[in-house]
Amino acid sequence: MTPTRISVEGAGAFTIKVDVAKAQALLNEAGRSDLVLPSSINGEDVSVTIPASVSVAFGTCPDPAAPDTTNGFSSNGSAGRQYPDCVILAEVPTPTVSAPADLNISQLAQIGLEFTGMTSQQGRCFHTNGGLDLHPGDPAAQECRHVSAGDSRWGNGYINPTAGR
Repeated sequence: MTPTRISVEGAGAFTIKVDVAKAQALLNEAGRSDLVLPSSINGEDVSVTIPASVSVAFGTCPDPAAPDTTNGFSSNGSAGRQYPDCVILAEVPTPTVSAPADLNISQLAQIGLEFTGMTSQQGRCFHTNGGLDLHPGDPAAQECRHVSAGDSRWGNGYINPTAGR
């Protein structure tokens, strides 16, 4: 199968200064009042470096550069219905995070995934198992499954076999 598009996204980086009161209010509003941020991180910097990524599209896929004139809605149905033969494979390396030692970055990363629309279970699966899920917000996605690429050069990973269905 020949790719219909190969895309490369450049690397990026940002630093934020933690405002514990605002961050805690955000967690509370998100229904995660069980997470209490330590006051010791107030005013501390959190730096994130995101490596470059690549994606390969096969089939008839939406153009990511095209403006969205539908505001996310279309009379033709969801993207999965509009582009049924579209398959996009993406390699997005794990970002590097520099943060105070008493900030649980792993737990916050999972919560960030939940903010995208994943359930807690999907976020755990995505975050814990390498993040290979072609449609992270898909409510039908219920499990992740270990897969082998069959070639040691490519390694192994996890996919969500029901994503996009």
